Amino acid sequence: MNDKRRAKLHDAGRMLQHALYAIEQVLDDERDALAGTPENMSERVERCEGAISDLEDAKASVEEAIGQIESAAER
Repeated sequence: MNDKRRAKLHDAGRMLQHALYAIEQVLDDERDALAGTPENMSERVERCEGAISDLEDAKASVEEAIGQIESAAER
């Protein structure tokens, strides 16, 4: 891989790091919201739990993408 393509990959990796940070912030906020939600509000609890699950999946996907980009840049 030449330096120009490697630099583009590093830029993409930085963008994904920013996205990961944003996802983690929202995930933390959603977990806090869930902790503060009374159990008798089952619909809201379910929505929070669903959002948390989706965000955890998104976080894992972005982390995997970052790893793959780093691996490709090393080749």
